[in-house]
Amino acid sequence: MVFNYSSVLSVLLLFLVACSSDTPDMETNSEIPKIDFQLEDLNTTYAVDQPLFYRITSSSGFKNICFAPEDPELFYSCLSHGSSVFSADLNFSLDTPGLHDVTFYTDDPNVENEEKKVQLTISTENAIQLKSITLIDFPNKDGAWDPEFSDTSEERLADLVFGLLKTKSAIEFSDEVDYDQYLWHRSDILINQGSLTWLLTDKDLFLNQNTRLEIDFGDDDGNGIGEPIVDFPYSFTIDFKEYSTEKPSSIIFEDTDKGLKFMIDVEWF
Repeated sequence: MVFNYSSVLSVLLLFLVACSSDTPDMETNSEIPKIDFQLEDLNTTYAVDQPLFYRITSSSGFKNICFAPEDPELFYSCLSHGSSVFSADLNFSLDTPGLHDVTFYTDDPNVENEEKKVQLTISTENAIQLKSITLIDFPNKDGAWDPEFSDTSEERLADLVFGLLKTKSAIEFSDEVDYDQYLWHRSDILINQGSLTWLLTDKDLFLNQNTRLEIDFGDDDGNGIGEPIVDFPYSFTIDFKEYSTEKPSSIIFEDTDKGLKFMIDVEWF
């Protein structure tokens, strides 16, 4: 049999040309789709602990829409989404006055993700700042908390610490506000009772006047070990709302049944 090599070569070249002509179409079809979303600010004021609302809408389909504040103590939050039309309200709050950067972004490996940044200036309207906390009395004050030391040694005294739990609006993809309680602040340790006073001005502890706190005091034994100076479990609820008319700069709180008494110095805004 005699082969016509020129004919075979012609067929091969035609095949290669056909394949190469298909390549641009394949690349076009495999392009990563670009999406976009719109962000609507639903707020007229921006204050400490105030729930803030944003509406996110999009005609594009994507996997997740996420919210990330600059504050590392606030976790980012994402909402899963798979439909072609998307609309959701997001609410959150910030408790430090001043300028904040907030990022809204999509998270989907199958699309070219979109990001939008918003700058917010949080005011101190109707806010309180904690300036200091003084522990006036507690069970076994000036007594032995570390029995390995003698009755005359200062080392026997409690190494005092406190924790503040704050109730605030959670990060929610919803048009309704949900409230969570979290550890807001853990104090420095006052070795051997120290001065019984914690200075807090540089801690930026701001809260709305209607926000409740819970406080618990303890004796710190190091390495994450300690014991409460009252009962366990125990916490004292602090409600500043009843003082909002007179606005005293110093407020004394007391639980006579537990032998606990402390004072908080505040600044009202």
